Amino acid sequence: MDGLFKLTAGCFSRNRKENIESAHVYGVPEQNCCSSYEDLIKLHNTEFDALIVLTPTNQHYAAISSCLAHGVTVISEKSLVTSLKEAKKLAELQAKSNSYLCVTYNYTGYPMTRELRALVQQGALGEVQQVMLEMPQEGFIRLDTNGNPVIPQKWRLSDSTVPTVSLDLGAHLQMFIEFLTGQDVQEVIATTNSYGNFTEIDDSVSCIARYHSGMTCHFWYTKAALGYRNG
Repeated sequence: MDGLFKLTAGCFSRNRKENIESAHVYGVPEQNCCSSYEDLIKLHNTEFDALIVLTPTNQHYAAISSCLAHGVTVISEKSLVTSLKEAKKLAELQAKSNSYLCVTYNYTGYPMTRELRALVQQGALGEVQQVMLEMPQEGFIRLDTNGNPVIPQKWRLSDSTVPTVSLDLGAHLQMFIEFLTGQDVQEVIATTNSYGNFTEIDDSVSCIARYHSGMTCHFWYTKAALGYRNG
């Protein structure tokens, strides 16, 4: 968007045909189309300056830790990893390396989000005491035209230490609060439920969070709210 980056190499798919086709679409030379992130890392310093990790969150730790071990600058899609344990390990690796690690949250780039943050920082809205945020989607409760559940990607149907719905949706809401107010969360209480077509995972979360100023936030995010399309 800002014209400061150019895509020069990549690993776009485990499927060789799709990988090469994607490289052609993005204008990446075929010799720089790698079959794995390990091969991609080998091109560091010769073909690229930073590596972007856009895989499912449960695959982030292996790729990012390998990048840090080789001194590669990493730009990771949110969420960074799936647990506090993995996050602490990456922090240790990053501290020992000469590389840079950051996480992107796409909604921070929206002009409306930037304008709202400016209003909060200027005090135009007064003291922020209570916030209510929601992010409803219907992906896990939808049916197709034959009345069968619409099956999402396989990785979305597996929970780890932190439920995938929290890594997918909840991370956005917490990002909004921190980005807009600059405050860190102090305490959280939450309930999780499974209301959709896939009972083996959590798909709905309601929680209350308290921040250091005493501000309280109410969050609701779900993949089982019929009628709410993503985007």
